Amino acid sequence: MNLAIYGLDSCNSISIKENTNFYGAIYARNAFIEILEGVAIYGSIVGETLDIKEYASIHYDEALKDPAKNPDALTYDYYVIRQWKEIQ
Repeated sequence: MNLAIYGLDSCNSISIKENTNFYGAIYARNAFIEILEGVAIYGSIVGETLDIKEYASIHYDEALKDPAKNPDALTYDYYVIRQWKEIQ
């Protein structure tokens, strides 16, 4: 993993700008996270709300889920998706 971003409890928004490749993990459980057009995420994202714009993608790195096998893995509480809305 190239980069890990940890948002403090006071962090309420993160925006990843257009046409960017991001390799790493974002953990900001109280933040609105916006992924703009043309962004490719390789890693993982944890936030309160995630807004993914057109032509953006997330490629989850499964190695990040197991700290025993990967020292770069983020350790955090268990989260589940409560709501999903796909817009076409």
